[in-house]
Amino acid sequence: MNQQEFELFCLYIREVAGIDYFGKNEVTLKTAVKERMRATGVSAAITYLNRIKTDKDEYREFLDLVTTPETYFFRDNEQFEFLKNNLLPQIRDSKLQLPSPPPIRILSCGCSTGEEVYSIAMAVKEAMLIRDYHVDIVGFDINEKNIEKAKMGVYPKYSFRGVSNEVIKRYFEVKGLKHHVLPEIKEMVTFYTLSIFKINSSPFLSRAYDIIFFRNVSIYFEYADVVTIINNLERKIVPGGYLFLGHTESLMNIDTGFAKSPCRGVYKYSPGRPLSDRTHHLTHELSRMSASKLPMVRPGDNPVTRPISFLPTRPLPPGWTIPGKVRQTSSWSAPGNGSSKTTTTAAVANSGRRSPAGSPEECYQKAVELFESKRFAEAESMLKTSLTHCPKDTRFHLVLARIYADSNKLDEAAERCRQIIGIDDLQAAAYFLLGLINLSRNRWDEALANFRRTVYCQPEHFTAQYHLGLTLIEKGDLESGCRELKTTIKMIEAMEQDCLTRVIEDYSGEQVIRLCRDLLDKHHLPRPE
Repeated sequence: MNQQEFELFCLYIREVAGIDYFGKNEVTLKTAVKERMRATGVSAAITYLNRIKTDKDEYREFLDLVTTPETYFFRDNEQFEFLKNNLLPQIRDSKLQLPSPPPIRILSCGCSTGEEVYSIAMAVKEAMLIRDYHVDIVGFDINEKNIEKAKMGVYPKYSFRGVSNEVIKRYFEVKGLKHHVLPEIKEMVTFYTLSIFKINSSPFLSRAYDIIFFRNVSIYFEYADVVTIINNLERKIVPGGYLFLGHTESLMNIDTGFAKSPCRGVYKYSPGRPLSDRTHHLTHELSRMSASKLPMVRPGDNPVTRPISFLPTRPLPPGWTIPGKVRQTSSWSAPGNGSSKTTTTAAVANSGRRSPAGSPEECYQKAVELFESKRFAEAESMLKTSLTHCPKDTRFHLVLARIYADSNKLDEAAERCRQIIGIDDLQAAAYFLLGLINLSRNRWDEALANFRRTVYCQPEHFTAQYHLGLTLIEKGDLESGCRELKTTIKMIEAMEQDCLTRVIEDYSGEQVIRLCRDLLDKHHLPRPE
């Protein structure tokens, strides 16, 4: 499976399950694909991808391999002790003050094969609540096979790391090498197959919950999705309710109504300002996270380079021009401001190696000047010579890729982009150019994967976000495309004011907003409020 095919699988899993495999867990995903290709006798990765899109049974088999995280009973036992000894008695006593006390409701999100849900039920049992108070415990997971296993309640020995023999004897029946949950515990819980993104629309979860477990799940999602999920969970939790996270997770940099409790990883909810007012924090944080990796050139910094024109397949409307005095760059950066950490490191590592034409920085600047003068042959010759001395300097590769793209040598440009990604897989500019090449060839899925990867590497890349919407519309998915356009507008409007004049890949923020609004108006869809 090559890099493009891997990204198509990432995109598909992202769309159907919300799980983010871009830049992480690559071995897990590739192993799963190879295993199922071998089991089904399919020889080509793309053929297998098409199969899981149409074969429901194979889709379930594949999803089972990529959505089953590690889990075991009473994981992070400190939290279950806090639940048993503090929260459950406290919530019960509070509810008993009401004329008609409602049950205590507990929700486990992404419950996998059910160990967490049954652990909650056992904690409730240990707290002696079941004798005098009703507790409603619900678990859900997107993986249907996981839910089937959870309902069976049969577990191997390795699901009991650190669990005492006393607990096992009290709540399980051991048959050979398997441990069966006792019926009295199974009767306390309910399981559903559900996506975490649909919790607010599901008829199964129509009530608000006193306690929500969302542990060791957020690591599988990208930042923007985690923000969406946390905001959705706020709509499903009662005021004063508690959210449980894994010990390695936190709500840092997420604007929520949750505050830390005395127990690590447990947060208490207090309603704050409306969730609709929080868009600014999300987009500002995306910008901040990107800025920490990708230094921005501010007005007055006198950047050495300018954004180089891309393919002429999507020209700006007649009469539009790029601001001449404010030419900030991001994925295309001046020497010393690499487009990623790896690029900067490579430039430093190569700084002492001189080609016949001079230092790497001198060669780079000269090549850019030649390119901007459209002296492509001279620039190409200089770049290739420099690459013999600095083969992993992605700046040289990127200029070559743009030379090939502007010369309509799209195959050479695409191959050069893949070489860049092989050196530094966080190069937003390479993914973006590859996306434009695929878009010009009407390769919609490949283009979508490339633009999504661009936004992953550089969350503030509003031009790539715009092209996501444009590609979806041209593919025929009007609803999704317009949703991306609205997201683009909100992203730019929530950023700092200078983003309106800032240029990313020859588009300013102001121009991208106008392009988005024009497309929304064209399709008679409302603009974002």
